[in-house]
Amino acid sequence: MLPPVTSVKAENLAQGTVKYVSEGYFFMVSLDRNGRPNEVPPLEIENERQQRLFEDAKSRIAKMKPGKMPSDSFGT
Repeated sequence: MLPPVTSVKAENLAQGTVKYVSEGYFFMVSLDRNGRPNEVPPLEIENERQQRLFEDAKSRIAKMKPGKMPSDSFGT
């Protein structure tokens, strides 16, 4: 599994210790001038690594939003 895109850590400066406290994925949504979601061109996958990353992301999103993501919502 790939590391999260976003991670948060707390550092105790007096003791010099670092503790990871949270991690997550960052999602972006394209908005039009009225602040409503806007369609964007489909992602162009150019190699096997990109395909794997794309499939991993689809799987994570499906787990976070069960029943809300149609299988063709990414333009593939």
